[in-house]
Amino acid sequence: MGLIWPMRFFNDATDEMKAAAAESSARARASDPASSHLAAQSIEPILTRMERTILGAASRTFGMTSFELASQVESVYPGRWDEGSIRTRVSALGKAGRLVKATETGLSPRGHVCDRWLLP
Repeated sequence: MGLIWPMRFFNDATDEMKAAAAESSARARASDPASSHLAAQSIEPILTRMERTILGAASRTFGMTSFELASQVESVYPGRWDEGSIRTRVSALGKAGRLVKATETGLSPRGHVCDRWLLP
């Protein structure tokens, strides 16, 4: 008999897989009818738990660096994601238009100038 995994494991994995599938499946092939292209354009990508947490932190301020946003996410979900993954997702949210760069810059923990992010 194989190993039995708790349902919570499958539910968490399924949420992440659904999000990835929604982002990747919101496209239509060139050979698809016009209605398929319209439907693909109308799909709102599903946000992951990390993305929702980042946007929630950004909504409470007037601009935070990716390092500050990572610290906020870490305070909500300690040990769940590493800082680099969170900062990468901040950048992706910026490219997707869900976050925009503020006019003022901030400083990284090492003292380098870096962008501040806020909601559009």
